[in-house]
Amino acid sequence: MTTIRVRIAGIAIAFLSIAAISCAGAAPASETPAAASPTVVPATPAPSPTFAGQVIDIGAKDSLFSLTEFEVAAGAAFEIRFENQDPFNHAVYIVVGALRPEDTSDEALVANSAFRGDYIAGPVTITYHVAALPPGTYHFFCPPHVPMSGTIEVRYP
Repeated sequence: MTTIRVRIAGIAIAFLSIAAISCAGAAPASETPAAASPTVVPATPAPSPTFAGQVIDIGAKDSLFSLTEFEVAAGAAFEIRFENQDPFNHAVYIVVGALRPEDTSDEALVANSAFRGDYIAGPVTITYHVAALPPGTYHFFCPPHVPMSGTIEVRYP
């Protein structure tokens, strides 16, 4: 019986020694808060890359663009911030030349567009990222809505 007590005592001392070593780096009880609660840090979205180019604001309301002409710098990408205020689909397409293309079928637009924006149903705003265009005159339009069109002059600054 005595041997068992000695073994138990030895195990207890070993356990307490291990516990004391593992707690050696902990702050004294007087320095810890009485009721420690976890700190909640709200998740922050990863920062998006900033765009250093020109931003053009175009609205769509009553199947008309709010802007019918604008100018951008040649050789520099730009953004079109497009606000569709109508409850149906609109998009912004860009083609070379001053005139709206006669053929606005998907096949023709895929082959001839300098830029094709996604269709959006409003009210909503989308930002299109347009690659740099060479100097010249371009036409922007919404394919299904003939009155929605305008001219872009791309020039060197």
